[in-house]
Amino acid sequence: MKPLPHHPVAPSGPPLQQIQSLLNDKKWTEAAAQLADAQAQAMSDPLSSTAGEWCLLKARLDLAQSDHRSAVDWARRALAAFERSAVDDFLGDTHSALGLSYLGLGDTKNALIHVRDALAIYRRVGDTAGVIRAHNDMARVYFVRGEHGNAVEHLDDALQLARAQRDTDREAMLLGNLGRVHLLQGRWDDAQTALTQAHARAVAIQNWTSAGRNLLSLGYLATLRHEFREAVSRLDAALTAIEKAGLVREKAIYFEYSGWCEFEQHHWIAAKEAFRRALELGRRIGAANDLISQALRGLAECEAALGDWTEARRLAQEGLEVAIQIGERAEAGSLYRILARGLAHQRESAEALACLEKSGECLQAVGDPYELARLAEARADVLDTIGAPERGMLAALDEAATLYARLGARDQLSQVQMLAIAQRRARGLIAEALTYARRAMTDDGSRAGISLDDKQLLSDLSDECVARATSSANEFRLAAMPWSAADGDELQAAIEFCRSRLGASHVILIEVTSGGQRSGRVLASSGTPDDFANAIAALATNPYQHDVRTDRPHYFWMTALAPQLYAHLAAVTDVVPVSVITVPVDLGPQSTGLLYVDALPDAPRANGAGFEPRDLDFVVAYAEVVAWRSTRLRSEGLLRDVQRLRNQLGRECEFPNIITQNAEFHDTLSRVRLIVDSDVSVLLNGETGTGKDLLARAIHYSSRRRDKRFVSVNCAALPETLLESELFGVKRGAFTGADRDKPGLFEEADGGTFFLDEIGEMPLSIQAKLLRFLESKELTRLGDTKPRRIDVRVISATNRDLTSEMERGAFRRDLFYRLTPVAFTLPPLRERREDIPLLIDHFLAELGAEGRAVRFSVEAVRVLSAYDWPGNIRELENEIRKTVLLTEPGATIGPERLSRKFFAAAAAEETPAAAMPDRFSLYDHIAQIERRYIVQALNEAGGIKKHAAARLGIPESTLRLKMKQYSLDSD
Repeated sequence: MKPLPHHPVAPSGPPLQQIQSLLNDKKWTEAAAQLADAQAQAMSDPLSSTAGEWCLLKARLDLAQSDHRSAVDWARRALAAFERSAVDDFLGDTHSALGLSYLGLGDTKNALIHVRDALAIYRRVGDTAGVIRAHNDMARVYFVRGEHGNAVEHLDDALQLARAQRDTDREAMLLGNLGRVHLLQGRWDDAQTALTQAHARAVAIQNWTSAGRNLLSLGYLATLRHEFREAVSRLDAALTAIEKAGLVREKAIYFEYSGWCEFEQHHWIAAKEAFRRALELGRRIGAANDLISQALRGLAECEAALGDWTEARRLAQEGLEVAIQIGERAEAGSLYRILARGLAHQRESAEALACLEKSGECLQAVGDPYELARLAEARADVLDTIGAPERGMLAALDEAATLYARLGARDQLSQVQMLAIAQRRARGLIAEALTYARRAMTDDGSRAGISLDDKQLLSDLSDECVARATSSANEFRLAAMPWSAADGDELQAAIEFCRSRLGASHVILIEVTSGGQRSGRVLASSGTPDDFANAIAALATNPYQHDVRTDRPHYFWMTALAPQLYAHLAAVTDVVPVSVITVPVDLGPQSTGLLYVDALPDAPRANGAGFEPRDLDFVVAYAEVVAWRSTRLRSEGLLRDVQRLRNQLGRECEFPNIITQNAEFHDTLSRVRLIVDSDVSVLLNGETGTGKDLLARAIHYSSRRRDKRFVSVNCAALPETLLESELFGVKRGAFTGADRDKPGLFEEADGGTFFLDEIGEMPLSIQAKLLRFLESKELTRLGDTKPRRIDVRVISATNRDLTSEMERGAFRRDLFYRLTPVAFTLPPLRERREDIPLLIDHFLAELGAEGRAVRFSVEAVRVLSAYDWPGNIRELENEIRKTVLLTEPGATIGPERLSRKFFAAAAAEETPAAAMPDRFSLYDHIAQIERRYIVQALNEAGGIKKHAAARLGIPESTLRLKMKQYSLDSD
């Protein structure tokens, strides 16, 4: 920021009045010429009042032209002349000029002394206008000293006097100066108010000089706030006022401020052009002045932004020489800052740090928070460039953010905050970066003026947080870290991870019990010899010790305090651990374990003092993770087994696995394939053992429902009282013993296939409920009122003639039509005898895989093929399996090894009735026939007594009595 503009006053004495007027009008050249002409006459007596007046005018001219050393000399001569001649009229003006000249030299101590003397003299002589000027000069001195509070006090005093005198012109000038002080204080709102009021008063009295200066300051303030439209509007209005007043210096300031407006918008080339024009005008005014140093600083900033550090250094050095020459500490501080960055980027680290130090000294003395914030940014850049420790760089960015926040510079604050976040992210300080980002955002998570690059940075920060959380850097990611090893090494990897994370000496995972029995097996260990691990395992499973607990965690923070444990450990190792932690681990059903961790005196984490409570927390948590992982591994194994069995079952139940070369059966299977993906209900007819269940499974595993469940229910195997609850489910409290909700089998099959075997055996009461389900695809659990939507395909099977069953009222006609949109009949084995050899080979292959490799002779196959097989394929499989199991592996099975039933019919035909034994009574004959029929019925019913009794037309209780009488069983 520029120093306060000069507001010179004319000496009140009559001599040299014309020269005084020229100085007041800023006509420096004419004033200098007339002073030179009047010098000889005025200086004829160097100690006269006339000589003193001439010296004072000469001092004022040198002060206006920034020749402060000469101004001091002439002002001191004037002071000596006035004191000798005892003329008080000009003493106040002389002290004022001398104080401002010392201020130009940077000697604020002497400046303050002389300006204070001027104020005292004006007060003594009652010169109110002089008092106002002196207060303004005092404010200027305090302003340069960085004592902005004192500067504001003197300006307030001057304003009160000006208002009391109704001096609108001076009031406008003082308000403008007050606004500029507030601006450098960082009190931007107060500066805005004061400058706006000053501008309004200047316009009211048509003081275009003051109006132009205030508009320039308002434009610069808008630039700092990044209100660029407002800035351009104010600066354009200032240019109009400046040109109307014919001001040269203020026009140079206009171009300088326009350059900063372009610079803050990153329009580097336009900014350079504006600063060049400011530099040209500054050089026209004088050989060395503040306008030159300020324009050079702007050009150096532009070259630095464009990356031309050589040119930036040259311009900064040139501007610095001018600033030092004229005593501009603020500009010197800013130019040292630019020079430091240039030196750092050209690898001159020591010189860069020295320049930073000098910049800080200058700017701290001035106290401009905006320039101090830019200095903090520059310090961060220099430290980052020269590779200094990161904390210094981050602290500098934080300091800049604090200063910008105090100023209310939102855009600058956002930029430096995003830079601080990016630097922390680049250094892996993700948690700090996230905390900083959260603090930088507003409460609702938004941020005014946030750029697309900033949004991408914050998004990348979120991604890196996720990447860190899923990496080994996540100290809490206990469950996933150790499990990257092969399945067989997972426990070992887990133990290694535990030891590494704790810095422990020994870590052992022991299986304490397995299947309810004590085990003592070492599952995994790290850093532990086998004999030590086995000794700890033996100790853990010893029922007579009480130190190594297996029922709860135990923390021996110092083993010396546990004598028995210390003795156990001393017996098995030369160096006794200083601290031990043991935690039980649940390894799965009927399997418990123990995680043992210890630290020797030289362990990295022990440091001779043992484990801390935080270490205990970790071991307890990690033991739970090991238990969870163990359970999960078992579950994964079960899932793999289920999937393997599902795939195996699917392969076994595919259509190609249905063995036949019968043309009629092939035709049936071809028609079945056409409806596998349809949701239509299917009825499979056929005798017991013809493969209805196998065909139902083939339909399911060949359809789009193959990934869902196939549920099979034998309607004849469940009593009526249980069938309804099993099919449709039960609501809690529906009947005594229903202590929980239980889904039915239809719900279990949701999305899949439901197979109702022996549908003809279903009770009529259940048939009605099944009919409602088939019609609505909704079911209601027993005892419930809320229906449930179920998607299931129904396949049913029967060995009865359902048409006859309907005629006699045992099967509902409406249900029959719901179940039989598509019906297929499976031929009995006696109608497809050509398949018997194929089936024999298939069963022999299965048994051969079980280690029962035998073969059937041609005669045996012929006998088997000639049999009617009332039990169909199931009976054939049972016969083959029984015969093979009773034969030595590798043997050939002939007809003689087959069951007698294959020869009983032929023997009965060949034996005449008269050939019966003499003692073979009619009752014996009837019993033999009765026994034969019972056996045949049981075979056809697959061993199910209820079905066999129905075939024989007798009660099931009678059948059971006969079976007991004839020593028969279901097999």
